[in-house]
Amino acid sequence: MAKVKSVIVIGAGPAGLAAADRLAAAGLDVLVLEGRDRVGGLCRTVSFSGATFDLGGHRFITKDDEVRNYVFELMGEGLELRRRKSTIRLWGKDFAYPLDFKNLLLGMNPLTTARAGIDYLVAAARQSFAPRADVSFEDWVVNRFGRTLYRIYFGPYTAKLWGRPPAEISADWAAQRISLLNLWDVLLLLLKIKKEQPKTYAAQFHYPRGGIGRIYETLAERARAAGAEIRVNAEVLEVRRKGGRVARVVFRRNGREELESADFVISTAPLPRLAEMIKPAGDGKVVEAAARMGFRSLRFLNLVIDRPAITDNTWVYVPEPKYFFFRVQDLRNWSPSLCPPGKSALELEIACDAGDEKWRMSDEEVKAVCMSDLAAFGLDMADDVEAYRSSFEEYSYPVYDLAYRDKLKTVLDFIWPIENLLTIGRGGLFRYNNMDHSIKMGVLAARHVAFGEDRDAILDIAKEQSVFEAPHKRH
Repeated sequence: MAKVKSVIVIGAGPAGLAAADRLAAAGLDVLVLEGRDRVGGLCRTVSFSGATFDLGGHRFITKDDEVRNYVFELMGEGLELRRRKSTIRLWGKDFAYPLDFKNLLLGMNPLTTARAGIDYLVAAARQSFAPRADVSFEDWVVNRFGRTLYRIYFGPYTAKLWGRPPAEISADWAAQRISLLNLWDVLLLLLKIKKEQPKTYAAQFHYPRGGIGRIYETLAERARAAGAEIRVNAEVLEVRRKGGRVARVVFRRNGREELESADFVISTAPLPRLAEMIKPAGDGKVVEAAARMGFRSLRFLNLVIDRPAITDNTWVYVPEPKYFFFRVQDLRNWSPSLCPPGKSALELEIACDAGDEKWRMSDEEVKAVCMSDLAAFGLDMADDVEAYRSSFEEYSYPVYDLAYRDKLKTVLDFIWPIENLLTIGRGGLFRYNNMDHSIKMGVLAARHVAFGEDRDAILDIAKEQSVFEAPHKRH
């Protein structure tokens, strides 16, 4: 690869800003184009009425020493060590999460508990002697937990989150997001025989005062200090290529279209959106595959409450379909810095598709439904709401439907060989990874561009399936 002197980064989220920071530190000319009015991407933070809200629950936890040191050095004393406490609200009761054996036995109907245990033993025996294939999310869970627990929790929660039957969701999503493989693991943990907690079950996490967005605002400040230029409200429209290289990037800012060129482009835009932006476009198969790749969207109802405290949970999972939201965040338990003195704040997460009825409802309509549901929860606080406002994120979760692997491979086979273009991040690789993974991708992308290190190592981060093997090697 020829010596790179200038880079355009599309997107100012965790991956894009980490890449920009490391590239600027290496002395390259860096331009970051961010379509929104602020940095942070999926980890951006908004404030109103003295309270601060993230787009859902974002914790900083990592097993990667390099990423840990990178963020700790960046944030210094700005990170707090917080205790995680979360529950599942089911049948009007709170069940501890992770599962607590005593709590589970006392909370469930004894017949249901017995049925769940028998189902698990049958599933475990079947998988030992005549294992069934894991094709869908439903298959994956039933093969490991039995159908009773699938019916009680995993099935309803997944259908609510994704807006489609779990039988239409790939087993890959379960493999990436459900850390405990079976109830035996749960039992070993509870009996202290097994000591290592899976990553998503971390009892503590680090969190910055002022919201998760402070990490990325600080990262942007450092990148600017090193010489990077970051333009917000700069919506990328086209990535124009000539032969096997990107020649120009076209974007709209302040109502005008502008063009910029650079030796290299790193994109964190959602992968199907990037495929659409590349001109000339790919062949018909690429266009069709990109058009059929979907993202689940989220709407957040943010509430400022005139109460000093509400719950002792960081969040509550809500699997039952009768409730409008699927998770409740109590922000004071994330960090008291998020709430005005003497007051509290809640964030209700609502799964939807961009443009559907839930997405289009007014804030007043959403608030009325949610206040009724919270009252049914035993959290009647309609009279104590001081302020409320919705936030939206269209590209929250890449949809792992049963055909997603083939579509993903088709699009990556088109994009990966472009000589001076790299796609990274959750949206950019259509991968349900965590923020520490995205930061790592940005760091590795910068090393590839600045120092010629192997860019295919990026595909090994949070890799759960062979579809992420490099489509084409560059030499």
